[in-house]
Order: sequence, then C-alpha cells, then structure tokens
Amino acid sequence: MLDHSVTQLALIRSRRGRSDELGVQLATLLAPAQAADGCLHCAIRRDGEDADLWLVHALWTSREALMSHLRSPQAQVFAAIIDNCSVREMELFTLDGQHAVDDAALHCAA
Repeated sequence: MLDHSVTQLALIRSRRGRSDELGVQLATLLAPAQAADGCLHCAIRRDGEDADLWLVHALWTSREALMSHLRSPQAQVFAAIIDNCSVREMELFTLDGQHAVDDAALHCAA
C-alpha cells in the first residue's frame, strides 16, 4: 500500500529576547491545525538546549490536505508571525512519504 502522507517540519529561530513571544504566537497555530481535515498530528516544541529554537512538526494524510490547510485563514496567522519580526530565521522541510519534496529557508534582516 502506498503511503501518501506528508510531513512538514519547520525549524524556527527567534530573534534574541523574543523566544517566549514567538512560542505564544506559534501556540495559536496548534489547535486550528489539529482540527483541520487531514491533520494526523501537529506539535510545537522548544529545543531543550537552544531556547531560541522552535520545532513545528505536522503530519497530514495527503499533500492536498496540507495545501488546503495552508490556504485557510487560520494558517495565515503564520505569515503574520513572520512579519511581526519575532522570527530571525526559519527552515521549512516537506517530506512526501519517504522523500523530501520541498525545502525552503528564510533569513530575516536584523
């Protein structure tokens, strides 16, 4: 049986002194993602050794389910989080089954 699930990982580094603020903002994304059609798992974790680093991990039933969620108004909050300058850099990885299909990096100006 083919696995059509899609995993999305985001490694997000806050600006110095804004990690707690970023964590609060990221937490607002959790419930809408978990309630979205096709979301199998969604979690946000702060790194145990680097307090400025956050990991967002989501597992979706399909690429279509992920894309539908990303187009939703609730997911647009993520763009606002980036725009409010609490994010210093972000790496985003999307894995389709066992293969990386997309990756992107965002480095914000100081």
